[in-house]
Amino acid sequence: MGGGPEWKKGVEEKQGEETGIVPYKTGPKYIFSFGDSYTSTNFDINGAQPSRDNPLGNSDLGNETSAQGPVWIEFLTTKYNTRPVLTYNFAVGGASIPDNYTYQVENLYQPKYSEKKFWQGSNTLFTSWIGINDVSDAWLKNDASVLLPRLDHYSELLEQMWETGARNFFIVNNPPLDRSPFILGGDAGSIAHYAEMIQVFNENLPKHVAAFQDKHPDGQIILYDVHTFFSKVLDDPQAYGFKDNFSQDEDGCMWSGTFHIRTGFDDVIAKDMAKTIAKFRF
Repeated sequence: MGGGPEWKKGVEEKQGEETGIVPYKTGPKYIFSFGDSYTSTNFDINGAQPSRDNPLGNSDLGNETSAQGPVWIEFLTTKYNTRPVLTYNFAVGGASIPDNYTYQVENLYQPKYSEKKFWQGSNTLFTSWIGINDVSDAWLKNDASVLLPRLDHYSELLEQMWETGARNFFIVNNPPLDRSPFILGGDAGSIAHYAEMIQVFNENLPKHVAAFQDKHPDGQIILYDVHTFFSKVLDDPQAYGFKDNFSQDEDGCMWSGTFHIRTGFDDVIAKDMAKTIAKFRF
């Protein structure tokens, strides 16, 4: 599916529609997005920039994503928004906090988008869904303690964003990928161990979010609990339009391959995320 006039048409037609959800009311004018393969849209900072005709710039909508179609950030940009929004998505597949996530902040976002600012903190949302590969690293190393310094570094990177003028942060925790086909292919001990790594990450992330908000009372940082919502969908897939919670790579399936979600699941998640984004004051 390509970009172009269809993007603009979809945004304009939706301005007065009843969507059946509580969308973000005025909404951000700009989004800067960071993350891994669950978020990546293969955006090239040196390519075409986001515009009203193509609000994610490059590449085309849903092109070569892990979801075999649009991912959640694309749905938030083009379907569950209530005003035109331009999204700059730095996410890269395989990213973890100490390597490519750091690169996204320090080498992609900061040099090009924080030094010559066309945006303001009051009209821009910074989204961050990271930690899946960090949990996987801890699982492979059989060492949950590696997650704690990574979360410390995560907070440091959010501070760097703050220093550039960021004031609104949408943070996403880890989904229950111990229930993914890939992890379920292991033995019971391996599955339980992966779940334990997720728990360590998700129990500590809110502490960092709370500390950040306490330090910056004039900003907004909101943690979206994708783990809980993801679990609800896995528990009752038919209620969300899926045939089951294990099939892969076909219409009506939740999974894209054995470890990623298919575009329909991204759509469902984005719709729920929009309710949380509505809490921001833009």
